[in-house]
Parts: sequence; structure tokens; C-alpha cells
Amino acid sequence: MKINYPTFLVLSLVFLCGLLFSASPVYAELSDYGTCASDLFAGGDGTSGSPWQISTAEQLASITFCTGESHDDKNFILINDIDVEGEGFENLFTEIDSNGWMPIGSYIEDGDEPSYEYENFYGNFDGNYHVISNVSSSRDSDGHGLFGVLFPGSSVANLGLDGFDFVGTGVVGGLAGYSLGDISGVYVANSSFASEDFIYVGGIVGGTDGGSISDSFTYNVELNGSDFVGVGGIAGYASVASLNRVFSDGEFYTEDARAAGAVGGIVGQNEGAETNDSFSVADMSTDIGSQIGGIAGKWGDIAGENNFWYTYEGNPVSCSGDSSPDTSVCDSVDDISVFKNIENEPLASWDIEITNDEDFADYNDGLPFLAWIRDGEDADSVWLLYAAGEEDPEEEPVVEKRKSERNKSGTTSVRRRIQNLISIGNIQRANELKAEWSQLFGYETQATSEPVVVNNTVNTTTVSPVATGVRDLTLEFEGDDVRRLQEILIAQNTGPMAGALAGIGATGYFGSYTRDALAEYQLPNGIVPAIGYFGIITRTQMTSVGIEGLWW
Repeated sequence: MKINYPTFLVLSLVFLCGLLFSASPVYAELSDYGTCASDLFAGGDGTSGSPWQISTAEQLASITFCTGESHDDKNFILINDIDVEGEGFENLFTEIDSNGWMPIGSYIEDGDEPSYEYENFYGNFDGNYHVISNVSSSRDSDGHGLFGVLFPGSSVANLGLDGFDFVGTGVVGGLAGYSLGDISGVYVANSSFASEDFIYVGGIVGGTDGGSISDSFTYNVELNGSDFVGVGGIAGYASVASLNRVFSDGEFYTEDARAAGAVGGIVGQNEGAETNDSFSVADMSTDIGSQIGGIAGKWGDIAGENNFWYTYEGNPVSCSGDSSPDTSVCDSVDDISVFKNIENEPLASWDIEITNDEDFADYNDGLPFLAWIRDGEDADSVWLLYAAGEEDPEEEPVVEKRKSERNKSGTTSVRRRIQNLISIGNIQRANELKAEWSQLFGYETQATSEPVVVNNTVNTTTVSPVATGVRDLTLEFEGDDVRRLQEILIAQNTGPMAGALAGIGATGYFGSYTRDALAEYQLPNGIVPAIGYFGIITRTQMTSVGIEGLWW
């Protein structure tokens, strides 16, 4: 089957061809690592009547051995929830790869020049109303997701993904880097995805061409793209595909994007994909030059109807960043409660029922959720919506409340995101992200007059108040804890940068002088990376050498 791509995607054509039609390995065959067989799984024989059963993270990863065209008749079913990090699992090839999860269908050629190779997934995967959680990786690869590439004829259904964190250099998505198959009943929550090079980032798939995504959603998902990019709540790129009854929630943005960049609530760059009965309540932003839209950042060959996006301060004012679809295709909504009433569109077009189950009163902040999440295979409808009463006007505004709850629930995912950024060398963004999240939480201060002890030598410099909480410190931070750090760096007098900091004194503002003096201290003390960021590594080292009286 030959897949045609738009002419403007010439730069990515080589990459896509590599994904969709994997070349014969030069140094190692996938079969050198293992072969597709029933003993890889918990039960079953791979037929539609008796699919192979997946019970552990290793069995999940072992689907890799059953990818490729010769396995287009294979079927898989999840028989329980899987916590990948909880099992201590990274990937099948840890002897030669230490970058975390390897997308299903990918493997390493481990010859003289190791390289990253793919086989496409042709089979059918039934999540069976279970959740896969805590999966992370950072790798210089394309087609990055739980799966690498879903080929035409493949399917994934009834699956939840929670706590995922992927950083790649190409097409990145939660479920799959690239999909040409059919996806239904899938959600991605509390996750973070980023592409550090040009191409596409999506909440469910990085890109889709000729496939379908239906009755699925993303919630509390951070998407970040840079350079030439498409960022979308469901798909970063979509062409000749269909997206029906989907919604997105989270924060989607680009950094250092070119004019070709696009950010959209549902699709970043839409080239003829039909989008129906869908909505977005995401926070969206983009660098100057990129295009941003409530439903699509760019939308060519517009097709679809009944799509909506939530507009509040800072969000897009138009449905598409480069066109003006008719309001029957997409329209703005300035009241989020519209999406909490099944009599309103687009919910009126969904298979949705009301629930009064108090256990789900706050689920998805009152937005719809897939019925299987509560009822499993016994669900009587596709979607459920909690029957909330009138909103209390004295309550915190819905958008701000959502952001506050997102900040609290997403910290684990953000920590993994920061670690991934550092591992691929994007130190500036790692520092910025640390600063953004540290500033979300307040720290009370109290006065103290205890002396600072540096390498068992008492520094009689007047000591500033110390924070009772512990926070990491980086550029543009201000406070008493910054001042205390500056006093320590000056007292250490490691080199010329410390002398320069002493020249301006302990001001309480973390600027370039403080950063350079801290990096100067970190380097001879074996703190890696020595970048002038004050976090747990530096804090632990200072404690180990007898620096006392600080904020730990």
C-alpha cells in the first residue's frame, strides 16, 4: 500500500518512509532478540477468539516481536492494569539502550554502528478497560509513543494511559507516534509529550493519515513542540483521517517555532481530516510566527461539523489559525459549563448518559468521561457525565480551579519531563520548567540567627531568614533562600565567579552572577550537570561536606 503525503512535507518524507516501510537491518534482525511465540505472554494463542494475554510490562513490550506484516492477524488483550515504572521495567534491550521505554515495534541494531529500527504494528490490541501507567523515555528517534507506528488495518480500543512522559525528535504521541489504524475508547491523562526537533506532537498520536480516532479524550496533558511543528490535543498532524467525538484538555504550546508551526485544540496541522462533534478546553499558546486555532492550527481542505472550543483570556479567537471555517464546522464557547450538559452540542450528538455516582463528581473536573472507566464491559453507553448542580458563584473560577488541580496532580510527570530535557541537553528549557513549577507553590519564611558553617569553618556573616519549605532555585528567583545561597557561594570563594558575586553582594536575586558562581562551585565538586541550577543534587552534596544552617 502506497501512502501519499502533501508536497510541503518533503522534509519529513524520508522519516515517514523509514517508519512505514522499515529497511532490512544491516547489523541485527529483530529475530536475533526473540521471536513471536505464545510463551512470551500470559495466555492465549493470538487468534481473535483467544488473543494473547498481556499481564506485565515485559509482556507488553514483547509485542515488538509480533510486529511486521507477517503478524497482521495477531490479537492481544490486556488482562490487568500495568504500572511500568512500578515494575521497575525500562525496555527489552537495556544492555544496549538506557533511554527508557522503546515504542512497541522498535529495536536496536547492535552492530558496529548501532541504530534505531522499526517494524509496524499490524494487529489488534484490546485494552479490555484497563490502564497502563507511568511510562517514560527520552530518545533521539521518530515515531515515539507506546507504539511506534500503527499500520492500516490495525486497531487499539478500550485503553487508558496515565502518567506518560515522552521526549523525541520527531513524531511524538501518547498512544502512538504515527497511526494509520483505528483508535477508539482511548484516553491519555496526566502526561507530557515533547518533540525537540521539527515535526508533530499530539496527545493521542503524533500524526495520523487515513486512520480514525473516535470516542477518546486527553486530560491534563502538556504538549510542547519546537522548530517546524504541529501540536494538537488529539493529533499533531492529520490527513485523510476522521476524528469523531473527541475532546482535549491540557496545555499546548510551541517554543522557538518557525512560521510553519501550528497549534490546535484537536489537530495541530489538519490536511483534509474530517473532524466532527468534538471540543477542546485546553490552554494554548505559541511563539510569534506560528498559527494557532481553537480546533486546528492549520486547516486545509476543511471538512466536518459541530466542533467547539472554550475561549478565555489568552486562548485562540478563531477556529483555525490560517482559515475561517463556517460556524457550522466549529464555533467558540465562552462558558465551560456548556460541555457539562448533555443537552448541549456536541454532547447531544454523543452516546452519553448521566450518572449521579458521587465517586465521579470531580472526575475530569466535571467534563465527560468514558463509561468503561466506571463500568468496564458492563457499560450501557459510551460516555458518562456527572449530574452536577448549579455552580456556586462564590467558588473559584472553573478555569483557575482546573489549573490549580492540574499543578498538583502533574508534578510527577513534570519531574520526569525535566529529567528527560536534561538528558537530551536542553538545559535552558529544563531550568525554565523547574522555575515555572517551583513558583506554583508558596514558601513561608522565618527569621534565624544561626551561623553558617562551611567546611567546618564558621562564617560570621549575618544570616538571612530561611525558608521553611524546600524549593529548587534558578534564574530570576528572588527571596531569602536565594540570599542564603549567595552567602554560601561567597564564603566558599571557589574562583573568580564567586569573587564577582561578592562584588555585588548577597542581593536575594538569582541572576547570571549567582548562576555562574554556583556552576563554578558545582564543577570541582563533581555535581553533574554543572549548569548553575540549585536542586537536590547540589543540596545533598553541600550537606555531605558539612555545610549547615541552610534551608535543609
